[in-house]
Amino acid sequence: RGASSDETEIVESRNEAEKLKNLLFDAFEGIPEEIALLDSEAKFVMCNDEYRKSLPQDADVLQPGTPYETIARAIAVAYYGAEHDGEIENQLAQIVNRLDQSAPYEAAGRDGKWYLVRHHRTRDGGYLTIRTDIAERKQTEQALILSERRFRDFASTTADRFWEMDKHYRYTFYRAETAPHLRPLDYFTGKRPWEIMPKDRDLPKWKEMLQLLEQR
Repeated sequence: RGASSDETEIVESRNEAEKLKNLLFDAFEGIPEEIALLDSEAKFVMCNDEYRKSLPQDADVLQPGTPYETIARAIAVAYYGAEHDGEIENQLAQIVNRLDQSAPYEAAGRDGKWYLVRHHRTRDGGYLTIRTDIAERKQTEQALILSERRFRDFASTTADRFWEMDKHYRYTFYRAETAPHLRPLDYFTGKRPWEIMPKDRDLPKWKEMLQLLEQR
């Protein structure tokens, strides 16, 4: 009777462990980012389907017990386009060394791809790796930078006064090539036109300007 009871407990424990494993797997699959779990020796435990899709030519390395360095070598080629031995080794070293880096970092990939990579330590000393595709966000940032640069270039070639205001009519940019002696140009930033020359606020030209601004 005692042996039978022990065997039942073992079976129940195994079933419970299997349920927890399936629960963890379902949680991984419900996250759209690429996620992988490593043990305390930085060996592969499991990953979600998004992570597996990212290495279609090297799916065989995503097996329990595979050292992270082996996976990192595949990442160096598949993600970052490393081709030559020296390039692969350099990229491999960066990937492996960053495993213990707690702060998230951005990495440029091949074909204009960008990734946000985060490594979190688990309670048992393992690693939870999360990789997010941020290419769209980086493209938006680059477009804004380019737009800003074009705006500044245009402003720098304008012969007369040129300014930009926010929705509250405060100057966010001001350039006065023909009258630089009035004030330092950064003096205008954050001020409304009538705050710079308050005595002139009731003049017809300022009233007309305010009406034009409010009609926009």
